[in-house]
Parts: sequence; structure tokens; C-alpha cells
Amino acid sequence: MNFKQQKRTLLFGTILTLIISSAIFTYFIHHNYESTKIQLIEEKLKGDAKSILPHLYHSGNFAWFRDSLEQYQKLGLKCLSVIGLDGRLIWGDTPCDLKVEAKNYLDQKVFDISYNLPKLTTIGSIKANAASFTIFFIVVCLFLVIAFKVLSIINRRHLETLVQIEHVKGINEANEKILRVTKTLSHNLKSPLAALKALNELASDHLSEDERELLESIQSNIDSMATRLIEQDMDEAPVSIVNLSDVLEDIVEVKRLEYGKNQFVEIRPIIEKNILSLVNKDEFSSIISNIVNNSVEAARENSFIVIDIVMNTKNKELFIEVKDNGKGISREEITNLFEYGSTTKELGKGCGLFHAKNLLTAWNGSIEIDSDLNSGTTVSIKLPLCQSAKEIVLIDDEPLNILSWKGMAKKNNIGFCGYTDPVKFFENLPEEKNNTMIYVDYDLAGIDGVSVIKKIKRLGYSNVFLATGHSEHIESGIAQVGKEFPL
Repeated sequence: MNFKQQKRTLLFGTILTLIISSAIFTYFIHHNYESTKIQLIEEKLKGDAKSILPHLYHSGNFAWFRDSLEQYQKLGLKCLSVIGLDGRLIWGDTPCDLKVEAKNYLDQKVFDISYNLPKLTTIGSIKANAASFTIFFIVVCLFLVIAFKVLSIINRRHLETLVQIEHVKGINEANEKILRVTKTLSHNLKSPLAALKALNELASDHLSEDERELLESIQSNIDSMATRLIEQDMDEAPVSIVNLSDVLEDIVEVKRLEYGKNQFVEIRPIIEKNILSLVNKDEFSSIISNIVNNSVEAARENSFIVIDIVMNTKNKELFIEVKDNGKGISREEITNLFEYGSTTKELGKGCGLFHAKNLLTAWNGSIEIDSDLNSGTTVSIKLPLCQSAKEIVLIDDEPLNILSWKGMAKKNNIGFCGYTDPVKFFENLPEEKNNTMIYVDYDLAGIDGVSVIKKIKRLGYSNVFLATGHSEHIESGIAQVGKEFPL
């Protein structure tokens, strides 16, 4: 339903509501007026039939007697007559439907009065209750005026919104064209950049210091340009197999240097060696670093803060705990900590833990916080464990990528096979299904890399990844890495 139809429907609904409410108001006023008037007539008629009328009749004052009866006719009675005890008509035309006995003061019946009650019309009720109806219709008219003004405001704002939408639509169309170009350019830069990085590592022993610095500078500039060309969504940061043991040890060293001058801070790591997982190294480092910073900031004033960083493995999963003995967090605050904008700090923005949870969820992991006031805080992170690779297979239609990966695998003493055609891979399937890492390019010269991965997984290979320069996550349930050598 478009806006014009909504406006028409609203106007029609308003008018219909007013008509129905007016009809209901009129019915109740008329019904109440009719019942009240008839009740008054009957009570007056029965009262006079026992007192005034018999007295006037016995006194012989027939003029007053007739005058009193004529007053009743003015009330709108359709039929009124007086019938004597002998059945003779004393006054009026003919006997009516309803009857009341007229008795004198000795409680003796003198005559009968027969009558028919008046039929009150709606118009008559409206005239009789003119003040009430006037007030009601004034309120109705005010309501219609207000409704019309509201609709006019809505209509004006709608027109303004339409103009803005058309303006934004034009901008978006232009941005989409730019985005398509930048995505293509960014994607195309990934392969030569990966080859340049591999060449840098392979040839570093044969280059002078100045040559290495020049090569690293070129590589860094190209990498920065490729990254700036298209902004990646935080939940779609490219992942690779990372040695988290080394990452945690580096973080510990950095934090010890950062807080080295603070005599109240002690960081105690217990880290297993060579623990691998599929994450984004920079984002993971940022998450752990922020958690450690939070622990330091949670220290009580002039109190010693101890931060334990423990990493171990169990049942193909790795567990990281960052535990402190700080002032803690209340149970009520913990329930909202992972929501965007929620924070316990005075100057906090409330996006760190929200960001961390989204990233860890995207990496098939989780994060939990256990704390209470004055009892410290424990942040627990869980991630799937990656096995050390004995052999790496790359299926990519760009020979340059295969050559660069082959050189990096040789340098790291890892077996390597590269195929530009997935058919060749299926003709030479690896024997080891658990210790072989298989990487498939997304664009295989007209062949969908996702369908190739699904076919490989059906054969029982578990460590299969999509290797692509695309920043967005392509297929749910399939791990995605960049074009760089994964180890």
C-alpha cells in the first residue's frame, strides 16, 4: 500500500468512525429521552388519576376537568379518553389501549382513563436535546479539523521525504558504481600482493638492508591501498590459520612494556605452545589487548592487580581465560555488557565487547564473562582448534598464486600441491584427510569454488577453506581466508 492509499484509507476511516460514533450517540440520546419522557407521563397520569381528576369530576368543575385532560394531549398522547363505571364515554373519542383507574379520596373507583403513549421521533429527541447535540458536533468538527491538519503535515513531510529519497537514491547509484570498480580493483590486487609478500620472505636472505626496506615499503603501500579501496565489515574480516600461542606471548610482552612503570600491575601467562585456530590475527590481538586493558582499569584504587592469562586445549577446542582480582562487575550489568552501547566505564563507548562477540561468533567461537562485585572478573573465550598441516593443497586458476604458495610451503617444510583445474585435484586426491589443508579459489575460470568445496567435503575432507580476496562472507558454513599463504 503506497502513501496515497494509506492517506485515503486514513481519511475514510476517520470519517466512517465519526459517522458511526454520531449514530451511536444519537441512538443513546434518543432512547434515553424517549424512556424518560414516557416514564414521566405514566407517573403523572397515575398520580393525577388518584387525586386531582376524581376531585374535579365530583366537584362538577368539568371545565377544569377537561382542561387537565387537554394538558395531557399536549404531551403527545395519541389517544386519551375517560370511561364511566357504566361503560359510557365521558370525555375523549374512543377507548384506548392502556388503562388506569381513577379513584376518589375514599378509594372508590369513579371512572377509567384509557390512553396510548406518544411515539417520539429522532428529530424530536434532537430538538429536545439541542444543547447536547451542539456540543457533540462542535467536538466532531474540531476533531475533523485536527485530523485534516495532521494529514496535511504528513503529506508535506512525505513529499519532503520523497525528494530526499530520490536524492539519496541518486547518490547510492553513483556510489554503487564506484564500489563495483573498487571491489574489482581490490580483488585483483590481492594476488600480486600475495606473490610480492611471498617473494619478500623467500628472497629476504639475499637482499641488502636497503633493498629489503624498499621491498617492504612497496608491499606496505600496496597493502594499504588495497585495504582502503573497500571498507570491510567487522564480522567479515579475512581469516587465516594463526598460531595463537605466539600472538598471546606477543601481547603479554607488549602489555608488560606498556604497564611496566605501574608497580601495582602483574601479568601472569600460562600458554600452551603451537595452538592454531582460524581467526583474523589483528582482530584477535585487539580483542585480547582490550580485555587486558579492561582488567587493568578494573583495579581498586592503590591496590595490586593480578591478571592471569591462561590458554589450553580440550576436545579439539582451545580455551583462553583472562582473570583478574579487580573490583568486579554486578550481575545486572553483565547481562547487558555484550549489547552495543553498554559499558561500565564513565567515558566508555560500549562497542568493544559487542565487536568482540560478533567476531568470535563469526569464527565459530564464543565469549563469556563471569564476575561479581568485589570478587574479580573472568573472561572466557572458546575457539575451534586447527591441527598442524602436514600438506597444503591450493586449487587456483592463477599460476602466480600457486608458485608463491609453493615457495612459502617449502620454506616452512610443509608438503604442497597446486592445481589450476579442480578436475586434476579429484584425479589425485590426498591420502591424509585430517592433516591436509585444502584451499579453493572462489573464481575458478567459470567454475564456482563453493560447489567444489562442497564436493570435497562430501568425500570426507574436513579442513577445506575458500581462498578469496572478496571481503564479504560468501557462503555460510564454509570458512573463508584471504589470498595470502595461510601459515
